[in-house]
Amino acid sequence: MILAAGLAAAVLTGLAGPAGAGAGFAYPDGVSGDIARAYVEAFSSGSDSLMTAFHRAYLSEAGSEEASIETRLWEYRRVHKMLGALTPHRVVKNDESMLMLIVKSSKLDTWFELGIEMDADSSGMVVDVDLQPAAKPK
Repeated sequence: MILAAGLAAAVLTGLAGPAGAGAGFAYPDGVSGDIARAYVEAFSSGSDSLMTAFHRAYLSEAGSEEASIETRLWEYRRVHKMLGALTPHRVVKNDESMLMLIVKSSKLDTWFELGIEMDADSSGMVVDVDLQPAAKPK
């Protein structure tokens, strides 16, 4: 689940970076890249219906048991209001269980690590999404 405490810490510690993130970025090929693209687009849209559609399409049974779509949508609204759109900058990790990106918030001009945990028992399904403060990429 997206952690608000991490977001507040980023605001308080001033992990801001310069404008222009995302130049030359490419999502990884395959299912994890498709899921990451869908999540970033849904999150950045500000649309409840697109975020709900993302969760209905990609949230695994284990993910649904951890937090309902309604709970995830409530948290999404709160976090999106604070962050605005996300711009992906770099892939940090990409394996069968996790895709991790460095993204930048449009409203805070701050960097975050976006982790998308994949369900090992189901191909192309998400267990959880986590957003934590990150240092400015080099």
